[in-house]
Amino acid sequence: MLPLLLVVLLGVSLSHWLLVPLVHLATPIFGLDWLGWLLLALGLWLFAGA
Repeated sequence: MLPLLLVVLLGVSLSHWLLVPLVHLATPIFGLDWLGWLLLALGLWLFAGA
């Protein structure tokens, strides 16, 4: 029973250490704060022409 508990504890610890930084990195991407700047850049590029 103790080895199973240690494996579960190790798995939870590793997932926490790996997933929390990824969530902090992905939050601004999924927040769509950058969408306005992207649309502005796209509009300028379209109106600039060749």
